[in-house]
Amino acid sequence: MCILTKRNKMGYRGVGNWSRNRQKELLYSFFCFWALLLYAHFSWKMCVRADAHGHAFALFGVDFTLAMYKLSCNTAEWSASVLQMLGAKIRATDDLLTTNSGFSVRVIWACTSVKQLYMFLFVMLFFDKITRIKLFYMIAGGLLLFFFNLLRIGLIAEWSKQNPAAFVIWHELFQVAYYGLLFVIWLLWVECFSKYQNSFR
Repeated sequence: MCILTKRNKMGYRGVGNWSRNRQKELLYSFFCFWALLLYAHFSWKMCVRADAHGHAFALFGVDFTLAMYKLSCNTAEWSASVLQMLGAKIRATDDLLTTNSGFSVRVIWACTSVKQLYMFLFVMLFFDKITRIKLFYMIAGGLLLFFFNLLRIGLIAEWSKQNPAAFVIWHELFQVAYYGLLFVIWLLWVECFSKYQNSFR
């Protein structure tokens, strides 16, 4: 499926026309990005029924609560491992991350970045044509978002241990940073890597 095809069809005549056409192309790209992101968000809402503060999770009416609980436990363990490599004294017990001060945070399905990865892959998949280099970029971008999420979870716990009231602040800031990173990865594709699509089919 091809959502964005203007780049290959536009003809540029002089610097003035190139600049105006480029501006239109970028505006169209931004519109497509936000439209696809919103569509992904609402399609998720239509297909998934889940507890926003727990592990209960159903997709198309099929219960995946146990699978999401296991994923949450694995996410907590992986996040602890990342922070331990950075020198932090933090451990994972099932779905709990506990710092050396005794402060704990619970990792639920919403912390696993399943929804955000779905939204990223949805936007990338339906934005412009599908090529091998684009698939490789999607995998690389997904892995970057995945590892950022592990770092995010561990840092929220570590930076909130002295002041638990700051947990909400760090949680919201890192959530914004996560979506900001998603946007930057998409923007790098549009501006830097999409031009190589015709070279790697």
